[in-house]
Amino acid sequence: MESLKRRGRPARTGARPAARAGSRRWRIILGIVAGTLLLAVVAAAVWLRPESTTPTQEEHAALLDVFGGTLTPGPPRFNGLVRRSFHLPMRDGVDIAVDLHLPAHLKADETLPVVLLPTRYWRRWNLRWPASAFVDAPLATRMLVDYGYAVVGIDARGTGASFGVQHYPWSRDEIEDYLEVLDWAVQQPWCNGRAGVAGVSYGGTSAEHMAAMGHPALKAALVQFALYDVYADIAYPGGVFNSGFVGRWGRFNQALDQGHLPAFMPWLYRTFVLGPAPVDGPQGPQKLAQAQREHEANADIYLAAAGAPARDQTAVTERGVAVAMDDFSPHVAWKRFSRAPRPALYAWGGWFDGAYAASLLRRLCEVDVVQRAVLGPWNHGATKDADPFAPADAPVEPSPRVQLLEQIRFFDWYLKDKGEPPARGLRYRRLGEHTWQTAQGWPATPVREQEYLLADNASLLPVLDATVQDGAEGQGRVLVQGPAPTGPRNRWRTQLGRGDVVFPDMGERPGEPGQLSWTSAPLQAPMVVEGSPLVRVTVSINATDLTLFAYLEALSPQGSAHMLSEGLLRALHRSEVPPQPTIGCQGVPPLHSFTRDAMALLEPDRPAEMPIQLLPTAAAVPRGWRLRVTLTTCDTGQFTCQPYESNPDVTILPGGTLVLPIPEEAGPLNASGEPDGP
Repeated sequence: MESLKRRGRPARTGARPAARAGSRRWRIILGIVAGTLLLAVVAAAVWLRPESTTPTQEEHAALLDVFGGTLTPGPPRFNGLVRRSFHLPMRDGVDIAVDLHLPAHLKADETLPVVLLPTRYWRRWNLRWPASAFVDAPLATRMLVDYGYAVVGIDARGTGASFGVQHYPWSRDEIEDYLEVLDWAVQQPWCNGRAGVAGVSYGGTSAEHMAAMGHPALKAALVQFALYDVYADIAYPGGVFNSGFVGRWGRFNQALDQGHLPAFMPWLYRTFVLGPAPVDGPQGPQKLAQAQREHEANADIYLAAAGAPARDQTAVTERGVAVAMDDFSPHVAWKRFSRAPRPALYAWGGWFDGAYAASLLRRLCEVDVVQRAVLGPWNHGATKDADPFAPADAPVEPSPRVQLLEQIRFFDWYLKDKGEPPARGLRYRRLGEHTWQTAQGWPATPVREQEYLLADNASLLPVLDATVQDGAEGQGRVLVQGPAPTGPRNRWRTQLGRGDVVFPDMGERPGEPGQLSWTSAPLQAPMVVEGSPLVRVTVSINATDLTLFAYLEALSPQGSAHMLSEGLLRALHRSEVPPQPTIGCQGVPPLHSFTRDAMALLEPDRPAEMPIQLLPTAAAVPRGWRLRVTLTTCDTGQFTCQPYESNPDVTILPGGTLVLPIPEEAGPLNASGEPDGP
């Protein structure tokens, strides 16, 4: 019996090491999982940790270097904020969701000015853990609060956690809501009675509408990267339907109104963002669900815009609301009666932010209020350096923190009587340069027009005397229709997502249809272009309508292309408006009215002139570089192009020209047609 026990013992003892080995493997696996989770939390903490709101000495120096002046806002007064979120009832019973941010250690008897931040894109995101544990408020809100401002975020009527319906953007009801929130804010014990408003993109246009309507307490408006003319600046530039943007924007808004981010946004955002933040209190989620059910009646932006090919054409939404784009455009709002003196205006824009540089320059010259403006080589929101002459990885200058310092300095003067008065006029930077210029209007200095001929041999010839006109004779050139996209990083795509702007080489490719190019000889001296170039061509096509796109590029000696400007025109809107006399600030005077009574179809195979106004630019082209003009019939994937059902070839008849605005200070022309400037 004893021997049997000894023989059985090794079998029993052999099972214990196997069990211990299995347990050890599980401990190792659990340790790896726990370690991975810990590393993920630490990484999230590092990635999401709040930035300091205290600027460095280098940032203060950059503020003065870029924006001018002699004083900076100094260090912030407070450190940290407290937030409350609630609904405010409007005049018609609709509840509007607001977030109130105040300094964490504000004294009971201390008062502050208030800055309103209206938005259509959720006043605040409801974040999933661990993001919710680290993200308190955006840097802009925290810096404003730490520098001594109350900040009120507002969900537009029919969006976010607000109730109601958005029948169309920037409706009278929506702007009235913002002014009622302002009424409430200036009556609070923590408010000193002065208010500002700020916003980017949709929020910037909301701020401009508030400024145009006027309010006794509203003293300063910060309008950033915002349109001025809904029709010409974004929906129908050149009279061509911007279906790519409008469609994406419409889907984006529909997703937000349903309580989630759209599928084309980055995976990381969609992972951590649960939806719009509800208001405080146990009933907050329930109220949010009720509000979102009301949002189901919001208008379909794409369908409404597609049905209004003229600026004065009324579109009827599916809810029966009839509205034309001019009805909610800021350029019309400024012409209406204001309830109170209008506030000082500070407009921001980027050369490659859709057509919004033109928006800024028209606003600067047409709106009769105290104005300051800044225009840089930026994308939408100034998050990227889009200067085509800069390295691809060049950081945006100035940094977002320095930009916020400048905005605080603006509010400090008008809402606190602190600092120095902001200089009026325009602060801008040319493409290809690093120094900032100051101007009181636009163009910055008087300009002369330098004309180039689009010759039959694909040359771009300076028109100096009658001999060059001989090149206007010939058979013309045939533009064979084909795909000619500007790609996923063009100036129109940045307006939804704030991505970088990088154009492909738009030049003519041997053996490939879609483009025709004309190229100049190498410049014998540096050239400055400052204003709105114009391409004027005569076309013949066997169709009644046509879209034509023009691109102006600078070519390096090595052959790389650098986009300077672009323009587009639908033949239906080709008739020109008479030039208006201007004194001083000219802005970007519209070349076409885009109204119904001015529309005219083409007569098939009969020559018709197409004057294409390019978007404004300011660029310094180096000596030895060449200029190139390229024509296409469609920016494929971005615009709805004509003819829609057929694609006959287009003949570009002889005599086409490119007209460049050249500052007079650049000096006289040399024998090659380039300025003899320094």
